[in-house]
Amino acid sequence: MLAGSVLLVAAFAPPPHGRLLLLALSGSRVDAGLLTRVGLAHVRAGPLPGSVIADGPGVQLAPTLLQQGMLMVAAPATICGNART
Repeated sequence: MLAGSVLLVAAFAPPPHGRLLLLALSGSRVDAGLLTRVGLAHVRAGPLPGSVIADGPGVQLAPTLLQQGMLMVAAPATICGNART
């Protein structure tokens, strides 16, 4: 059980730079203006309601975005796709 949890956390940990899935913890839409202000490039809507796929520096922005009520996780192609739209 613990090993499975560790693997799940590792699989969705945000990368240092790359494709990211952002979710508003309030359940509302992710603020696209905030993404721009912190240096993330909006790619497209994410697979969950209100979520966004973005590109940019990941792990160093995670605490800032969490303070703003957003959760940042890796955006694997198997879940989020890999084509830019």
